[in-house]
Amino acid sequence: MREHSEKLALIAGYGKHLLDLIDDSPVTPGEARPAYDSYDISKQIIVDCENALSDWTLDTASVKSQLSVRKPKKRTPQREGGGDLSAQDKPLERESSLWVPASEHEKVYISLYFSSDR
Repeated sequence: MREHSEKLALIAGYGKHLLDLIDDSPVTPGEARPAYDSYDISKQIIVDCENALSDWTLDTASVKSQLSVRKPKKRTPQREGGGDLSAQDKPLERESSLWVPASEHEKVYISLYFSSDR
């Protein structure tokens, strides 16, 4: 996940350089926009980006994690089989027409879609 994020950040950085090459100055309607003349520069930026992606290693990562100096919390021994988490969730409220069993979805959809009120 870290490698993916770092590589996306690299792509975004090079993408910013590509965007800077685009002339976004306003053009009067009917006036021709100047031709794009930065093809060679943009090609080199893309090559540099590809090289940076292939040369990336964890050692060259720009984001370094900084651990705090706090001691880790003591862990309480868990019961065998893990803890019971069923009490933390409220039961689903099955309000009148808002809740429909899965077996009824198609019937309800068809009746709502093809009702005479539409």
